[in-house]
Order: sequence, then structure tokens, then C-alpha cells
Amino acid sequence: MSPTVVNQFFNINFEFDPARVDGAVLDAIVKRRPGYVCVVDGNVVATAYRDVAYRDIVNAALVNLCDGSYVALFYRLLKGKKVCPYVGGDLFFKLIGKRKYRHMFVGATSEILDALRKRLVKIDPSISPSNFMPLPFLPVEQFDYERIALDIEKENPDLIWVSLGAPKQEIFMSRLLPHLHQSVLIGIGAVFSFHSGIAARKRAPEILIKMKLEWAYRLFQEPRKQWRKARAFVLALPFLLAAEIKSK
Repeated sequence: MSPTVVNQFFNINFEFDPARVDGAVLDAIVKRRPGYVCVVDGNVVATAYRDVAYRDIVNAALVNLCDGSYVALFYRLLKGKKVCPYVGGDLFFKLIGKRKYRHMFVGATSEILDALRKRLVKIDPSISPSNFMPLPFLPVEQFDYERIALDIEKENPDLIWVSLGAPKQEIFMSRLLPHLHQSVLIGIGAVFSFHSGIAARKRAPEILIKMKLEWAYRLFQEPRKQWRKARAFVLALPFLLAAEIKSK
């Protein structure tokens, strides 16, 4: 496997090449090496700007892929290198579609997980007995990580998909990792919800995604939550851009 190439941008270590992202994940699976993967969007970037400890968690990942279209856009403008986002959902379905790995799904609600299972078994019937584990609504510090790890290791999964939303899921993965002897954790954000088939949680139409207006669609769906995230990124952006321009 070719090594990942660290491209530090907005204080985050990115790998923009999808093939290298995939390679880092698959290499860890083959070597039974535990680790976690962060799917980085504007919300993660803004949180990492405000919180150095969180930034360190993100940068300790096996690999970070760029899920934010505007992050990729600013990278192209400032670095002069054409890169494209690698959406977490694309990685999710690529690895599900290989039909060769043992999966576990952690987070979200029982309703979403049950609906997601029905959809995924159409892609890979072997997913049917997989563990779809909802978690109680708790602060990230209050989870019983040892117990969760014991439940995970009974299943012996190759991939653990974690849907808690950022920044909670990245902190969750970093705290769970020391209790695991194998498995790759991937923080997947709202992918469970988007692909559960529950109408109120559908992803934006393709035309809006191509126009980089998915944020507007999500803002319409969850105005209070998405406005808070968008505002944080907008407020951090001038300082992040200034730092990048100065570093040049």
C-alpha cells in the first residue's frame, strides 16, 4: 500500500486522494491494527480551530478524508492543487459493497438502525446478523467504554461505523480505541440517517450537492442545529484563511 500523504490545511492533516484513504483503511484491516478514521467537514474544522485537544484527536486518526466541499474549494484556491471532497457516504457504500468485511454499526436510534439494516442487506445479505448498536443519549465522558469494547470484540468486526455526529463521535472513538485489540472505527456523521430511508432524514438532492448547496438543504431540515454549525465555520474561516495565506 502506498503511504498516505499528509496535507496539513486549516490545522488538519488531510489525505485528499481517495485511493490512499481506502488503502490506509484496508491496510489496517489486513494487519488487524486498531485505529479510527475522521470524516472532516467544516464543522470539524471549526471545532478543531476552537479546541486544541479536539484537534489533536482528529490528527491522531489513521487518516482524515475531506468531506467538506468548501474546505476542498479553499484548498484549491490557496494551494493551487485541484482536489475534490471524498464524502463519508461514498466510503461507507464502497466498503459495504465489497461484501467481504464484518461490520458493526454504533450510534443513532433503534428506528434508524432497523431501517438502515433493511437497506444494507440488499447490498450485502451477510450484514443481516451484524450488530446494530444504539447508544444511550449521554455526554461522551459518561459512556462505559470497557463494556462497549467487550460487546464489540464478541462480534470481531473489521469495521465499526460510528454515527454520533461531530465532535462527539471523534472523542468517542479516541476514548474507545485503547480498549480495542483490532477493528477500524470510522466516524460517519449523519450517514445512517441519510440512508435509512426515513423521509425526514433524506440527503439533499444531487443537483444541490453539485451546486455546493447541501448546507442550505440541511439548514432547512434542522435550522437551529445547522445554523450553529454554519455560523461556527464562518466565524473561524477568516482566521483560518489568514493563517494559511501567512504560511505561504
